[in-house]
Amino acid sequence: MYQENDRMEQLAYEITWQRYRMEKDKGDSLFTELSVTEYVALHRIVRIAPTSGTDPERTYLKDLAESLEMPIYAASEMARKLKERGLVQWMHDGIGDEGTYVKVTEPGKHAMEKQEQILKDYYSRVAETFGYEKLVSLMGQIGELETVMQDTVSKKGAQRDE
Repeated sequence: MYQENDRMEQLAYEITWQRYRMEKDKGDSLFTELSVTEYVALHRIVRIAPTSGTDPERTYLKDLAESLEMPIYAASEMARKLKERGLVQWMHDGIGDEGTYVKVTEPGKHAMEKQEQILKDYYSRVAETFGYEKLVSLMGQIGELETVMQDTVSKKGAQRDE
């Protein structure tokens, strides 16, 4: 039993250490055009826009919040910052009661394309060294692990409520 506790303690530390290392500098040296958050947000806006409404470039804030798994107020704050940088236009239908949405501007599209090229070049070299199939497998496993970890946190919260 003691040995198993030591193993779990070490595993817990190693997972936490790897998360720390991944998040510590967040690949800032790769993000010259946009921040990590800006890049992810713009990418999501472009990706979900065609399914978000009648305009193929329009992404409703509620859809963006859902896609990024964040509350609407956090998505609104993110959209405000993107607008301040000139990366998106922030508009609303009607007098605002029919939906608030964002559209990526031309400067936003240009910055995203430049950032995508930097990331593509970098990760192409990583995949070449590490192995493309291994990298894809690892990303799938990390996704599965994140899901299990999130489910475990949710279950623990539910147990506290009982």
